Amino acid sequence: MVCEGGHRGVITDHEYLSNLSPAYGAPRRLCHYNDILRPYPEGSTERVRLVVVSGPPMIGASFGLYKLAQDWTKERANQDLHFLFYFKCRELQYHAEEKFSLLKLLSHFHHAIEPVHCMLNQPDSQGALVLDGFELQRPPVDWSAPPITDMRQVAPLKAVLASLLRGDLLPHMRVIISCRRHDLDAIPHYLIDRHFEVRGYSPLQREEYFLKHYDRDLTVGQRVCEKAKSQPTVYYMSQMPVFAWVTAFLFERRCVRSASWANRHGHETLLYVHVVMLMVNRWFERYRGGHNADLRWQEQDKAMMMRLGRFAWRNVEARRTCFTAHELKEHDLNATHLTQIGIMAVELPEWQRGPRAGEGGAEGGLCLTAPCNRPISYAFTHLSLQEFMAAWYVYLAFRNDGRNVFEQQLRSSVVAVLVRERNIMDLYRPAVERALASRDGHLDLVLRFLFGLAMDSTEDNLRGTMLPHRHPSPRGLDDAKRFLQKKIQDFANPANANANANANANAANVHPDRINNLKRCLEEITELVEDIY
Repeated sequence: MVCEGGHRGVITDHEYLSNLSPAYGAPRRLCHYNDILRPYPEGSTERVRLVVVSGPPMIGASFGLYKLAQDWTKERANQDLHFLFYFKCRELQYHAEEKFSLLKLLSHFHHAIEPVHCMLNQPDSQGALVLDGFELQRPPVDWSAPPITDMRQVAPLKAVLASLLRGDLLPHMRVIISCRRHDLDAIPHYLIDRHFEVRGYSPLQREEYFLKHYDRDLTVGQRVCEKAKSQPTVYYMSQMPVFAWVTAFLFERRCVRSASWANRHGHETLLYVHVVMLMVNRWFERYRGGHNADLRWQEQDKAMMMRLGRFAWRNVEARRTCFTAHELKEHDLNATHLTQIGIMAVELPEWQRGPRAGEGGAEGGLCLTAPCNRPISYAFTHLSLQEFMAAWYVYLAFRNDGRNVFEQQLRSSVVAVLVRERNIMDLYRPAVERALASRDGHLDLVLRFLFGLAMDSTEDNLRGTMLPHRHPSPRGLDDAKRFLQKKIQDFANPANANANANANANAANVHPDRINNLKRCLEEITELVEDIY
């Protein structure tokens, strides 16, 4: 499903926090991919020529357009179209320096067009052309190129595409473009007739996905679905197809291995580690190239992820969810890279119907409603990603350098120099106290991720990238488990705690959600045999 208006690529549901900014209204309408070319409202005589489908990385925009083409091929939808041409902009890159006519371009990728190319110019010929992954178009489309009106006229590829999108070539041909949200500015807004956002899986689609993913045994799918729904953070994040895929894959393996798995929560931290690493690796593949050297983590990549984590930690402390490109630049972060990875989303103003620029004020185009001097804001795709990256920074700074963000900077630096491998309790003890003191639980997920990052299976996924290959396991994990167990017992029976009346009063002041979160932290750091993936 895609939506028009309201949704802008950010998931605002949260396990503990409410009234998060940005808060969006309901979309103006929801529709299926097969209906994006239809006039709206039904019965309208407005002609839809250029449609843009956008969304954050790995949200499913490319898959949706591929499904649209498949449904047309199998005569399931859009049978009023005589032709449908599907292009991947990634493949067009290899011909960036060549000259083509539009007819030659179509024939190069679709050989069956030769007998019918004479029909393309006929005004009553209905067709659609799909450009998938427009952000990968290199070099960019040359909008200043002179118009081309003849299908047989040879010109640079970037000029041919510009004339096609402007409507100089085949004005009756409808065009569908998929691109990432941050690349929308590459297309003049006045050319766009419809703009849709991919919103990921709806709750019903999430359930259907979990139930059907493991098709060999339906009971496994049912248990995975129940487990995902019992963990709000996992369920909210499963709106993203990539997160739903990782969740289904890992949960299914545990479910098959152990019947007792249903009695415990799944390890959320490991899911986030897999998803973040997958996002970064896909970014390497998509924007750097296909050579092995291009896909390796470099020192600058590790440094960027640590800077991003430090920035996330400061946002968590300040309770901020939105920020500007200037604030990212102050932390030496490239906003474009982060939106390409998919960890962050661009908060562009909502597009509204307005006058087409350069067409005498004719109505029908799309324009941005916010004033030009309004700074573009950014947000993490989901607040839990910000909290995970904050925990990522806190934990890795402690494990790699011995720095503890919960201590005074001077003391932390001195101890880091004197003690090479610090006991993990030096980090966990102040972290737990800070989290328990929070009334709204803004540190609950950070604390949960902090404990989950210490698992052997989690660290194994970080070795060779964010941790050295032969980095020893953290010291004091058993002490951390006993510490959590004692805390939980003290809160459950404050009268029996080995403390004075002050401690009992503090226990009474702690919100029950904070105590429940300690139980989740204990589950995150407890690794059984069936948990080793």
